[in-house]
Amino acid sequence: MQIKKQALDLIYKITNDTNVKSIVKELTNHLLSADTEFKKELSNKICQICEKYAPNKKWHIDTVVKVLTLT
Repeated sequence: MQIKKQALDLIYKITNDTNVKSIVKELTNHLLSADTEFKKELSNKICQICEKYAPNKKWHIDTVVKVLTLT
């Protein structure tokens, strides 16, 4: 579990305006198979990334709704 959290922290740190959509897509896909404990951390990071780097409001809202639906 510790390695997953460290990897997630690293992904969070390397996310920027250019790669936000692809990273969030991959992280959201991973929500489908993540265990319950890690889902909380993962969904939190996805929402933080969306808040910080969303290219527009529609994408931000759509992504947050999708994350909430998958958790």
